[in-house]
Amino acid sequence: MIQQGKRERAALILAHITGWAIFIVFPIVNEADLWQAVSRHPTLFLATNLFLISYFYLNLNLFVPCFLLKKKIIVFFAVTFACIVLYFIILWIFHSYFFSGQPFRPDMPFQGRHPEFLPDEHFPHSRMRPDEMMKRLGIYTRTTQFLLVFIVSTGIKVITQWYEEKHRLKELESSKVEAELSFLKSQIHPHFLVN
Repeated sequence: MIQQGKRERAALILAHITGWAIFIVFPIVNEADLWQAVSRHPTLFLATNLFLISYFYLNLNLFVPCFLLKKKIIVFFAVTFACIVLYFIILWIFHSYFFSGQPFRPDMPFQGRHPEFLPDEHFPHSRMRPDEMMKRLGIYTRTTQFLLVFIVSTGIKVITQWYEEKHRLKELESSKVEAELSFLKSQIHPHFLVN
């Protein structure tokens, strides 16, 4: 029994590691530009993924059980909204530091640069306009990533809780039937003894 529990735990850990590896590596493999961005700025890549991983386990073990499953829906969605805002603040800070803080140098070749970093007559420096910043932040991709983490972590906890509750009710019914049978047996035995 203990051996089986250890195996299940090891399988669960392996499933989490595999899931995160796919989540992190798939976009890089799928998009060549992203790989260049990661190799140039690994700190940004690490920070955003660490935030998403942290949020996943916080949502799974804290936010869902403490708020959603206790019917505190408004608090749950307020916390989720605060987390997504914090996520984009982190992205904004990192992008401002890595991409906006350095003035454009005309002598620097544009090799490996994205078109949005090229200067124009209105913006001679590499400071990006808000629409360019939003594009560079990858607002849709980042929102999709966050929502995926939110849906998966919430779904896992809700389904697990439902399954555990169902199993607990089944056990209660089983123990109730056993108690009733024991009671009936105790009623039957004295009757036969008297006869």
